[in-house]
Amino acid sequence: MMDKEQEKKFFQKQAELESEYFQHKKAYEQQQEELVMLDHKLDQLYYEIADATYQCLRQNDADPQPTHRSFPRLNGCMQA
Repeated sequence: MMDKEQEKKFFQKQAELESEYFQHKKAYEQQQEELVMLDHKLDQLYYEIADATYQCLRQNDADPQPTHRSFPRLNGCMQA
């Protein structure tokens, strides 16, 4: 059986561990939210790149130009 001093230390340690747990849980949830936001940004970039690529390919098909040896399908698209 625990005496009052041991019981007090036990409950104090339990409170400290619970506090630490909830701090880690909150940090984890924030990291998860950040990952979701990054995933959304990556999706947006992917669709922007895909759209630009599609537009370049359509432009090249509609207006053929002399091809560049290294990138024959780009035909001058995205050139300055």
